[in-house]
Amino acid sequence: MNGFKRVVNVFIALIMIACGVFMFVDPQHGFRLVIDLLMLTLIIAGLRNIIYYISMARHAVGGIAILYEGILLFDAGLFAYSLAYIPPIYTMIYLIICMMVSGGIDVLRANEARVMQSGSWKVQFFYGAGNVVLAIVCIFFLNSGQLVSVVYAVSLFHSAVCRLISAFRRTAIVYIGEES
Repeated sequence: MNGFKRVVNVFIALIMIACGVFMFVDPQHGFRLVIDLLMLTLIIAGLRNIIYYISMARHAVGGIAILYEGILLFDAGLFAYSLAYIPPIYTMIYLIICMMVSGGIDVLRANEARVMQSGSWKVQFFYGAGNVVLAIVCIFFLNSGQLVSVVYAVSLFHSAVCRLISAFRRTAIVYIGEES
């Protein structure tokens, strides 16, 4: 990871921590922030994948999967916007599904990295397992509208800590050049 990406990761982590603190302090208004953040992150991720497909991935083997993923993420972001006008239990169900899928994928990727003896699988496993545990906790408190804000705040803190760990972790850089 280069220096610019490290600074961006630290900046995003600090924004996540600030949003999490706001949600803890004011869970009533935090619900709308949860929906806005969910919508914004899904739409940005979808647009990023679509732009990546248009610029590069369409020439790669299996690049069409990135386009499909981008369209699905963009659509999920637009759907998240509609969650502001329905009862909070549906938002909680949507949040549980997103956290379970995301956490499950991260755990599977971490297991794959562990099998390949990569050194960075522990943080990814911690991140994925944390999302799965938070989703399971959400299932028990499904009827609480204010809990949506609190659980999402905990998830933001968890993600911010993982981003900070990855931003400050030393990474190996491989240089390819001519022998003199």
